[in-house]
Amino acid sequence: MNTYYIYSHPEGKLDAVKRGWSWPAAFLGGFWALSKKLWWPAVAVFLVAIFGWFMAPVLSRQGIAPDTTQLAYIVIAAVIFRVFGTHGNRWHETRLCRAGYRLVAELSEIDAERAIFEYKKSLSDSDAVKA
Repeated sequence: MNTYYIYSHPEGKLDAVKRGWSWPAAFLGGFWALSKKLWWPAVAVFLVAIFGWFMAPVLSRQGIAPDTTQLAYIVIAAVIFRVFGTHGNRWHETRLCRAGYRLVAELSEIDAERAIFEYKKSLSDSDAVKA
């Protein structure tokens, strides 16, 4: 089971963010960042990709071996994988807080949807006890 932080917005929206490593962020990189409205990480990773795409012909004209260029791409991809996987959920939490969300709970659940369901259930259970 994973630990999820539940964030609540004053308009009633809920979001769950897993603590720790983010596999979707690691594998999807900039596309994941765009889906979470994390503009700066998305722009940065796309700029790195575009830069690499334009630099490949320049490096080959300079006499740098294609194997060296491919190795450089692999290293850059590994760094991006590691950075997004390690920091992705933290970036998402920061964006939620800036958007007016506040941390309301920490739950251990199988997935984010289940964590939100259990949080809503706990709210309705506490309302029933008060009545």
